[in-house]
Amino acid sequence: MLNYVSQLMKINHILIDSLYDEIQNTEINWFDSFSDYQSGGWQIASLYNATGEETYDVSQESEVKPTSLINKMPHMKAFLDSMELDYMMARLSRSKPNSYLYEHIDYKGLDKYEKLRLHIPLHTHPQALMSFTNVNIYLKKGFLWKLDPKEAIHGVCNHGEEPRIHLLLDCYMNPTLRSLVDNQWLDQDTIAEVPELTPEKLKSIIAQAKRILVHGKPEEAEHFLLTTFYIFRHPQGRSSYDLILDLYETSHLNQDRIDYWSDRLKEVYGESHFQKRKKSHLHK
Repeated sequence: MLNYVSQLMKINHILIDSLYDEIQNTEINWFDSFSDYQSGGWQIASLYNATGEETYDVSQESEVKPTSLINKMPHMKAFLDSMELDYMMARLSRSKPNSYLYEHIDYKGLDKYEKLRLHIPLHTHPQALMSFTNVNIYLKKGFLWKLDPKEAIHGVCNHGEEPRIHLLLDCYMNPTLRSLVDNQWLDQDTIAEVPELTPEKLKSIIAQAKRILVHGKPEEAEHFLLTTFYIFRHPQGRSSYDLILDLYETSHLNQDRIDYWSDRLKEVYGESHFQKRKKSHLHK
C-alpha cells in the first residue's frame, strides 16, 4: 500500500483549523466535478490551475495560474507558498454526506513529468474513506498524505453526516517532494481491510440489482453495484464494473450501457482485464 498511499509529514492542527476557518468565512462557488465518476455531492473549488478560471478542473502539465478564489484567501495562499512544492493544480474538494466518487485512476495521458497528488484533510471523520481494491484508508487530520492516482485504482465514500473537505495538491516531483516521499509511512490504525465478496453474497447482490433494473431504474442499479467497491474485496480479476456488465449482459438489455461500461472497464482496469473477461465469457 505504501507505494499507493502514505503519510509524508505531520501538520499542526492549529494551522489546519485556521485554513478551515478561512474556508468557512470565504464565499466559495463550489462546482460539480468528475460527473461521470460520482454519485452526486462531490464538488471542487479551484485555487490554481492551467487557465486561472475558477471553474476549470482539467489536469494539464503546464504552469499554474491563480484563480480569483485564492486571492480571497491570503492565509491559504501563504501556506501554499511556504510548502516549496511545484504545483500542477491546487483545489479544495468537498464530499457531501452519502456521496461516492467511483473507482477510477487519474493522470491519464499525462506522462511528461513525474507527479503525485497530495491530500491535506481539513475537515473529516472516520466514516469518510478513501477506498482501494481491498482496503479502506482513513486519511486522518493532522498529516500531509500522498496518493499515486495513476497507479492506484481508488474511490472515495462519505458515510458520515458531515462533509469531508480536503486540500488537493497535484505536484510535480521536486527536491522537497522527493525528500518527503523518501521518509513516508502509513499508520496501521488508518487501514481497514474489507471482507471478501463470497459467491453467496454476490448472488444476492446481483439478484437485488436485477430487481431494481426490472423496476426501470438502471442508474440506481448501477450505483448499487458500484458501491460494492467500498464494502467488499472482489474476487481476483473482478470489479464492480464487471458486475454491471454481468447485469446487462444476462438481462439482454441496453447495448449502449454495455458499450459504455466496457469502455469504463478498459479505461480503469486496462485492456488486458477486458480481454480476459471476454475470453472467460466465451468459455461459459
